Amino acid sequence: MGFFKVLKGEKEGHLYPSCLLCGNMSFGGICRRCLRGVEELAEPQIDKKLNLLYFFQYKDIEPIIKAKYHPFGNRVLEKIAPVVFGKIAKNPFPFPVVGIPIDPVPYRGFSHTAILARHLPFPLTYGLKAKERVQYSGKDMEFRLKNLRKFTYSGPRGIRGVLIDDLVTTGLTLKVASQFLEKFQVEIVGSIALARG
Repeated sequence: MGFFKVLKGEKEGHLYPSCLLCGNMSFGGICRRCLRGVEELAEPQIDKKLNLLYFFQYKDIEPIIKAKYHPFGNRVLEKIAPVVFGKIAKNPFPFPVVGIPIDPVPYRGFSHTAILARHLPFPLTYGLKAKERVQYSGKDMEFRLKNLRKFTYSGPRGIRGVLIDDLVTTGLTLKVASQFLEKFQVEIVGSIALARG
């Protein structure tokens, strides 16, 4: 499904804005009915191995995750983020933490991790940035290991942080970012993602 559908009948060939999930008319990228469905499906889950809190399996929200590659993807994420990340009503840690979105640099007009992070109940720093654009989507572990993300950091030092991403598959980016941040006395105490793949 895309963000636009072609009209049939009288106005054949004209495009109208559609819901990414069901295809019904929607100016916001996702209709109210599908947004309610996403909210009901969102279930906080823990991956203890990665110390990761996530809400969906990738296969259940694949079109939403892939929306980040579309110029209108920010509309979908702006609607999804508060209903999903809003389920974390307060800081779940017994101490203050700072949210650290992974590479919150606008790409294709917006930053998906920054959009998600804004809806979490703790302060944020946008200082963790990738040095270059490496697309891991659809790549195997061998490719990922040969092309580890390299970061820069300009945020506060001596803090406890929570990494924020949209999708975690192997956990490699979280591990690399966490190890890199140790140089700045940033202790990563956990991670939050929309989905686990």
